[in-house]
Amino acid sequence: MKSIIWIALLFSFSVARAGADSTNYYKVFTGNIMGAEAVLHLYVSKGEATGYLYFVRDPRPFTIYTGEVKMVKTDSIYIYSSRSHMVSVNIAGSLTGQQIIGNATMYQDDKEIRKGAVQLMANTDRYTALNYIHSSGTTELPANLKNQSTCRYAASTVWPVSSDKSPLAGVIRKLFYETFNQQPGKEPSVLLPAALQKYLNGWKNSYIKAGVKETQDMGLSLSQEGDERLLVLSESGQLLTLAYYSYSFSGGAHGGSTTKLFSFDKRVNKLLTLSDVLTPAGIAALPSLLAKSARAQFKVQANQSLKDVGLFENSIPVTQNFWMDNAGLGFWYQEYEIGPFAYGPIVLFIPLAQISSFIQPGFLKK
Repeated sequence: MKSIIWIALLFSFSVARAGADSTNYYKVFTGNIMGAEAVLHLYVSKGEATGYLYFVRDPRPFTIYTGEVKMVKTDSIYIYSSRSHMVSVNIAGSLTGQQIIGNATMYQDDKEIRKGAVQLMANTDRYTALNYIHSSGTTELPANLKNQSTCRYAASTVWPVSSDKSPLAGVIRKLFYETFNQQPGKEPSVLLPAALQKYLNGWKNSYIKAGVKETQDMGLSLSQEGDERLLVLSESGQLLTLAYYSYSFSGGAHGGSTTKLFSFDKRVNKLLTLSDVLTPAGIAALPSLLAKSARAQFKVQANQSLKDVGLFENSIPVTQNFWMDNAGLGFWYQEYEIGPFAYGPIVLFIPLAQISSFIQPGFLKK
């Protein structure tokens, strides 16, 4: 898979507001990618992009990563995104007004498997108006410590526009405070820069106290990185799913990440559990449905075990880390939870047709 190198921004901070600075924003784009209907939740701050891309008929999300240079410029855009089992989509094109026009290529294990045109349009229908707040920076050790290691931290969140006093806006604000472990009251525009400085200063001061003897000739081995994001994963007329992503690297072969999903029914502003969505019979059917999804995704034959393709067991445990949309029910498994690190987080999706008879009465009704 293509390498990912984060942009180093020294104590940069920005607030993206819908309809404000065109280089800093959260926007939802809908349209066509490689002949398929697609949705792009795009978050941009000073050219640095992140977010989620998915196809409507197969909504397992691709996570968008920042590249080696600014991916979003005044009139152009380049997006690199990936999902489990080494599948990625690259998009390159023009960004004109509210449109993205260009081309996309899909890879699996770095082998091109599909390509085609991209035509996306910014869409505000059904989508909650949210600000995007981002703070990131890097620092390094003083020269007298004779070490080239660096520390980087980034934090991003969506935040309801100031005019939104709805119960849903209150739910989103409360979730921010809980996931970022912050006391309610101050806004992210104040809290995220403070968290950034605390993180970077804590790393630097720990090695300053250790002194030259502990740091010299250690190369880049003392480098550290942290990243936290609370972003919209998907949204429909009734349902909203936020994803809290956390990444940490403090040495070793690689860092580690987790993604926790929070799905809400916007009609009642309720955080959903599986029992809100499925009947008891539906929940009982999930293990077999998840195994069926895994077999299809990993191309496992009927006479094969899931372990034959690298998964840890021949069965899939049910997780509460799920989301629901109009196409079906998705389950997000963390790194190492059901498969090796090389597979990344594994996302399994059960189409609505397979669970329609198990949906709780009244759920998904207009």
